[in-house]
Amino acid sequence: MTKTAILSFDVPTINGRAGGVGTFVAHLSTLLRDAGEDVTIILTRLETSPVSIDADAKARYAAMGIKIIEVHNPRPLVQRWPVVLEMRLSEFVTPHLADFDVIYMQDWASAGFHAIRTRRFNPNDTSVFVNVLHGAAIWERGGNQLFPRVVQDLNTDYVERYTTLHSDFVLAPSDYIREWVTAHGWRLPTQTRVIGLPIFPAARGGNSTRAPDYKRLIYFGRLETRKGFELTVDALKLLAKTNPETVKSLEQVVFLGSHYTNSYRNHVDQVWSDLKQAGYNVEHRGDLASPQALDFLAEHAHESLIVIPSLSDNFPYTVIETTLIPGVHLLCARTGGIPEILGANSDSMLFDPYPRAFAAALEKRLGKPASNDVVPTPYDYAAANARYLDFHREAAELAASKKRTVHPAVVPSPVPSVDICVTYYNKGAYLIQLLDCLAHQTSQDFSVYIIDDGSTDPESIAIFDRMQAQYAPRGWTFVRQENQWVDAARNTAAQLGKAEYLLFIDSDDIPTLNTVARYLQAIRTSGDDLLTCGSYLFVGDNLPFSIETGEITAPPFAFYMPLGANLVAGLLEPIIFGSPMIIVRRRAFEAIGGYREWRGAQHEDWELHARLALAGYKTDVVPEYLQFYRQVETGLARTSDQYRAKQRIIEAYEERLAQVGMRGAAWAFYGMYNQLQELRKRKLNVETEMRLVDTPFHLFQQGWANQPTVDERMPITEAMKLQDRVIDRLRNMYRDALPLETRLRLHARVMKLLGRKVDLTP
Repeated sequence: MTKTAILSFDVPTINGRAGGVGTFVAHLSTLLRDAGEDVTIILTRLETSPVSIDADAKARYAAMGIKIIEVHNPRPLVQRWPVVLEMRLSEFVTPHLADFDVIYMQDWASAGFHAIRTRRFNPNDTSVFVNVLHGAAIWERGGNQLFPRVVQDLNTDYVERYTTLHSDFVLAPSDYIREWVTAHGWRLPTQTRVIGLPIFPAARGGNSTRAPDYKRLIYFGRLETRKGFELTVDALKLLAKTNPETVKSLEQVVFLGSHYTNSYRNHVDQVWSDLKQAGYNVEHRGDLASPQALDFLAEHAHESLIVIPSLSDNFPYTVIETTLIPGVHLLCARTGGIPEILGANSDSMLFDPYPRAFAAALEKRLGKPASNDVVPTPYDYAAANARYLDFHREAAELAASKKRTVHPAVVPSPVPSVDICVTYYNKGAYLIQLLDCLAHQTSQDFSVYIIDDGSTDPESIAIFDRMQAQYAPRGWTFVRQENQWVDAARNTAAQLGKAEYLLFIDSDDIPTLNTVARYLQAIRTSGDDLLTCGSYLFVGDNLPFSIETGEITAPPFAFYMPLGANLVAGLLEPIIFGSPMIIVRRRAFEAIGGYREWRGAQHEDWELHARLALAGYKTDVVPEYLQFYRQVETGLARTSDQYRAKQRIIEAYEERLAQVGMRGAAWAFYGMYNQLQELRKRKLNVETEMRLVDTPFHLFQQGWANQPTVDERMPITEAMKLQDRVIDRLRNMYRDALPLETRLRLHARVMKLLGRKVDLTP
């Protein structure tokens, strides 16, 4: 028996509803459970408010022996950077996956992201991950004719592409979706299969030999742009103008499907009015669950023409299920994987997804009722189910064989594997702490090169000399040079050694005691060229943890877990790239010329991430907190010229864009984004001030969040947004009024009073 998990944001049923992905979950879980497998469905929702599977649905799964786990996103933390909802949700999902052999995921929002990323650097994790291409966010946006939200959707797209690439298997229901993602730049693993969809159809009556008598036109699908709702309305309006007699022959036009969103309702209500004015008798049946909707189609099959006019669709269950109704008469858009479902000789059931083509197809089918040879061939569900069972057995055998286990070969060498490059400038006692932590590393497979970049503080100069004498027996190298800025100092350190890997760390930061060992294992296992990690941000002059016990003693300022080399989003918000404590393959570092030396401009670390990724090198994030990142009010990140810091990153992109004749594009892109951010701030300020006119004190009353409204006009969701904005404004005032060290001393006092202990688990 194989322990199998199925991750999904959509599970039949939630509030009585489920879409195509939910239908897949229901059929796959049933198929595997019937085959004797141990099956668990994990509901993964991005909402921070609870969304639960319906009680009757849970009872049905329990009766079949299928277990249910529900995981929801926590509310974003102010001290957690950056905010990527999909990444955060995936961190909470990962602990639930520890004991499963085979894990199925869908591509949308990719709740398996953190588990996949963790596994990349763990040579002993033998779980098998299967990603099913139902329809990613970028594909869905295109179908609904929506532009991406910057930068949220760019980060979502990265999460989805990453998870797909690093899965063991990718299953594509149709050739169409496999070709679509490939054409849009996705890289797929070698083990990619086109496999259809599983289904257990309910037995429904009907007469496949009865001649059609079209009295009814039924639109079958969600009321959504991607599903062809507006296309249908435009075609019906056009038909009413060009052939009113055909309109009169229809007794009813039924829209069988729920609203896309609640905000879509006003738009839909106007549509009903327009169609009635055009002469149609319109009925909307949005209250039927999928089985009842199919029963409705079966009941009216012989007297209805069913239209499924999707602008883009993968391998829709609506079409699959409709073909299994005896005597059904079907007209579909020639899009996505629909022609693959209908098969050969289906041309008369297809139309091009444009209003005129749709109207012409309606006129032809309604004016001259189709003969029986137009009835679609039923979907071969038995063969599809058999393919899924065969595949699952293959995945289970891979998990059982543990062939994923990776034990990187390490060739003995007289040269240490890592050159640790430390930059130092007037950091006094911080250097003592760093070198002590390096001396206590669990792996000593490294050399150390410390560059004093022209320190001017007498005490710091004396400490540097004392450390040089203390660590001379270890062979650590101390070099003093004239002040040339941090990027030049790092290049100097890198040039002194010969190791295969370089590990850069600033003298005021602290690695965990297993940083070197973990970085070495991770980069050898993954084969990447650069790795960064999560950072525990703290303030204070003392060591943030006990070397003897490992207990963390410094309260957290923030937690920084990078997303990775998402290049487009990184141009706008480079915080997603990662911290300056990186391990990088020497040959990759030298191939791009090391750090670009630009005196006085910060963000040389983010620029290096971008330049390596732009040059085609593999970079990633070890999703563990391996760095204690000391925050200093006078640090370069807070005191250097922010325009020049941003300029150096933009210029890295400009170098690449100039090669294709697009110099200036990066500046234009960032300039537009900067203007957008300013407009957002003004909008939020105006909205907040307008809301606060009448009820300025309600926001801070104890138990306020439990009240249904701040006033009669404001829904609780809007009130919560308002609360967040006000708190943000107060927080900014607090930050402006008090120095960083003062704020952290207050924070430490509060943490001590509360008895709060720090845990670095997600």
